Amino acid sequence: MYRHLFSPIKINKLEIKNRIAYPALGLLYSYDSKLNDRYYNYFKERAEGGTGLVTVGPVGIDFIGSGILALSLANDEAIPSFQKLTSMIRTGGARAWVQLFHAGAYSHPFLIDGKQPVAPSPLYSNYSKTTPREMTKEDIAEVQDSYVKAARRAVEAGFDGIEILGSGGYLITQFLSPLKNKRTDEYGGSFENRIRFPREVIELVRKEVGPDYPLTIRMAGNDFVAGSNTDTETPEFAKVYEKAGVDAINVTGGWHETKVPQLPMELPRSGYSYLALNIKKAVSVPVMASNRIADPESAERIIREGYADMVNLGRILIADPEWPRKAFAGKAEEIRPCVACSQGCTDEVFSGRPVFCVGNPQAGFEAERKIEKTRNPKKVMVIGAGVAGLEAAITAKKIGHSVELYEKDDDIGGQIWLAGAPPHKHEILEFIRYYRAMVRSQAIPLFLNTKVDKELIAKKNPDHIIIAEGAEPAVPPVDGIDDPAVISAWKVLRESPSLAKNIAIIGGGAV
Repeated sequence: MYRHLFSPIKINKLEIKNRIAYPALGLLYSYDSKLNDRYYNYFKERAEGGTGLVTVGPVGIDFIGSGILALSLANDEAIPSFQKLTSMIRTGGARAWVQLFHAGAYSHPFLIDGKQPVAPSPLYSNYSKTTPREMTKEDIAEVQDSYVKAARRAVEAGFDGIEILGSGGYLITQFLSPLKNKRTDEYGGSFENRIRFPREVIELVRKEVGPDYPLTIRMAGNDFVAGSNTDTETPEFAKVYEKAGVDAINVTGGWHETKVPQLPMELPRSGYSYLALNIKKAVSVPVMASNRIADPESAERIIREGYADMVNLGRILIADPEWPRKAFAGKAEEIRPCVACSQGCTDEVFSGRPVFCVGNPQAGFEAERKIEKTRNPKKVMVIGAGVAGLEAAITAKKIGHSVELYEKDDDIGGQIWLAGAPPHKHEILEFIRYYRAMVRSQAIPLFLNTKVDKELIAKKNPDHIIIAEGAEPAVPPVDGIDDPAVISAWKVLRESPSLAKNIAIIGGGAV
């Protein structure tokens, strides 16, 4: 099943077992730029889930470009901890990649000891809310040397390949952009001058790692920022990258400060695969597609129809690290969905907090919430088949308990149906598909249209009862609240009743 997705591919001379890659994503599992057990456990599970390539990153090359939050290979002391990580990834069955990055003007001063960030030109950054210092020729040479030294450490740490980050609005894209690069020397102005910095970085790193070591770059297929580079210019960048020595090109969307949606559920699945195709037409090395590639069918189609040679599953593998293994086994219905809510991942990172997943309680807590078989199975009655009840029932069954699930309504899901009702929120309904499949696969007896009372409890005589009966809308004590013209948001979402032309909505929350 999905024979194109699960066919091997070579990057340089290195074979990857399938076309699935886990891309670099900030996790913030430490605040000292160092690896720890939380990182190890997280990456170990992603590698063991069946993906072909696991990228660790972003990993800083120096302090001024990464600060205290990002992982770092800025010194030799970091090598042993990364050696431990690469060993775990390879033991899990995946190839280990590292993404090297420099934030440039995107560095926040409070993360770099109050220092001033550096960039091609001293232009105010809407992202970091500061004005960087213009890089001198000496600064440029020093940063390029930091890339080379970090690459050497990456090789010594046992990484199978290196990716240079050239997207997201970070330093390399700042050099490329006529919006951010106003230099008048050989690093600014013309196309040839603006691409000089990334071209030299690639050439220097290639010289350091040798001709047979896999070297890739992650690039923006379109900056999606007015006045910057579009998908007209980016194929020309890709041609230069290939000539300079990269073995594959990882294509994503625009800068962090763009107003064009890059990740949310409003973006159609595989919505930016056309950016990968645009680059693939310009180069001969493998190309990776990114952004909202949520299901195996979409991933297979991207490979089969030639849009890209590999697909990135980032937040998808946060939600379910076993996505590749389940897809390969023909169990796509059992894949825990990423609904692109961004609440536990992107929102957390950009708020300076560690990543978790609202749909996967084990993400980021792989060791603490590991499911292990019990030696003392019990009879468990779960009352309520909303999200909490479903998750509790499935977890209890995996542990080894005898579980029965009861629901007073005629279907499972509870408030999922309400959450997935508004326009552009239908991805949330994927949880219904997942939980139905898991209840079936775990052979959990499900009793719909069944109210639980004392008599039923006495008859079933469970050892434990888990009550997950849900909630009701809070009704404020307001005069006139019982008027027939007053209805709850839940009723609107659940029943979609006819409404008058003049409507007052009380409450400014998401509902």
